[in-house]
Amino acid sequence: MSSTFISGDVVKFKNPYTKQDVTLKHNDEGYDLIFNSNVIFGIGSNHTTITIGRYTIKTSDEGGTGDLEIYKNETDLLLTLNRN
Repeated sequence: MSSTFISGDVVKFKNPYTKQDVTLKHNDEGYDLIFNSNVIFGIGSNHTTITIGRYTIKTSDEGGTGDLEIYKNETDLLLTLNRN
């Protein structure tokens, strides 16, 4: 497995062979992809958890179909938006 350090104002991930989704992930459990800059999610983006600074936005279930919950410091529930 190789590693690459990427630095720049804009980073674009694109499949060079065909127009398909690009998946960014760690091979080992327990690690997250952390973006230390503003991240703009475009059309078709699908996430179950998003962390912005001290705030975490996530769904109440693993499938991503439950209520939307907003936490501060990962433990203090600030707001729940019901799906129904």
